[in-house]
Amino acid sequence: AGEALDRWSFEYLERHLADVDNFFVLCSPENNQGRFSYYDLSEGKNPCGYKVVPNNRRVEMRFPEFRRKVEAARGKKGDMYYLQNTLLHREEREGGAPRPVGRFGQQCGCQVARDIDAFRWDWLKKAMGQREPQMCQLFCGSEGFSPCHYDPQDNVFLQVTGYKRVLLFHPRHFGCLYPWPVHHPQDRQSRVNFEEPDLRSFPRFAELNGQGIEAILGPGDLLHIPPGWWHHVEMLPS
Repeated sequence: AGEALDRWSFEYLERHLADVDNFFVLCSPENNQGRFSYYDLSEGKNPCGYKVVPNNRRVEMRFPEFRRKVEAARGKKGDMYYLQNTLLHREEREGGAPRPVGRFGQQCGCQVARDIDAFRWDWLKKAMGQREPQMCQLFCGSEGFSPCHYDPQDNVFLQVTGYKRVLLFHPRHFGCLYPWPVHHPQDRQSRVNFEEPDLRSFPRFAELNGQGIEAILGPGDLLHIPPGWWHHVEMLPS
């Protein structure tokens, strides 16, 4: 992670990302208990017409506003916030390294872009079988969790500051995790509430007892999550 390990903090990111127009932030209301679910509500994603009411909102805000909201909410009942933004990206059919999204690294966020450029990309590519990454995303928050889900591509998760708990399950446990149907806006996500599992509705979930792998990530830790591996990600108090 280069010098980002020593540099990155809320203060540092606010100072060097304040000129970025907007970030996408998930807002989880109090009654959602810190759950940050993902919904793909893009056109054509829901051909079966599933009726879905998102239990969190996706809003846009500048980084200084995001930081104020997170720090005001820390340790209190109420809304929670989780920033999830793509900084670098390339289409799957394109070759080469991912490129900056919008003006990032060129007209805004330049110092953070230089920090990211100093990452050991050669080592990251080696972990992915010498394939170029498709994107680089920034995740930032202080409380809450992302419910169990899987991704169709390699996920190389680098923890720069703070701590997270990741619970992983092998793809062979697919049937025990009861994913939403294909083409549902929440497909690739488990329907089971891990905090209060309903074993009458999801009886095979009980088969996962003792089958998960737990990883506690701290500053500088890197976790490779292969395609199809289920992962439940929780932010821990620093």
